[in-house]
Amino acid sequence: MYLLDSNKHSSLPSSTVLSSVSNSHLWHSRMGHTPIQTLRKIKNISFPFHSLDRKCTICPLAKHHVLPFLVSIFQAKSKFELIHLDVWGPYRHSTINKCTYFLTIVDDFSIETWTYLLPSKHHVFTTFQTFHKSVENQYQVTVKTIRTDNGTEFINSSFATYLQNHGITHKTSCPYTPQQMQELKGSTYT
Repeated sequence: MYLLDSNKHSSLPSSTVLSSVSNSHLWHSRMGHTPIQTLRKIKNISFPFHSLDRKCTICPLAKHHVLPFLVSIFQAKSKFELIHLDVWGPYRHSTINKCTYFLTIVDDFSIETWTYLLPSKHHVFTTFQTFHKSVENQYQVTVKTIRTDNGTEFINSSFATYLQNHGITHKTSCPYTPQQMQELKGSTYT
């Protein structure tokens, strides 16, 4: 910001010369809704600052926080009706088997959790296939729906084809909303 002497720049409109403007709300807006304490530090501005609090409708809105996400009202009625999948990693230290990622699978009904160590994200698909076959053999049920984030390990043609061939519905969370995967994130980080 440049301070201009109004005597030297008489050809400029008065709105561009700082010392000639006395509208506090206008300068508050022009300065990007600068707090009153900061505006008071500018020596060439002299106007009543107390009027800003009541006039500015943008400042209170800018201080709002994001509203909390509502808890999902869908509740699975049987095992493997809905499972949540998420991949975490890479972790800074690898395991003895050189694994730096892990796949977490949570059954929505029973909250049973399975964790698989993976050397890379490329192993998610084959690990899910193995998990799916073991569920069918050990529990004699089929997985009906999976819920994942939008990671490329879940959103690809081979994964989509496998799910379609086995009649599994794939639900994804909205992009950039990890709150929607809260059921899984809680188990991943505890």
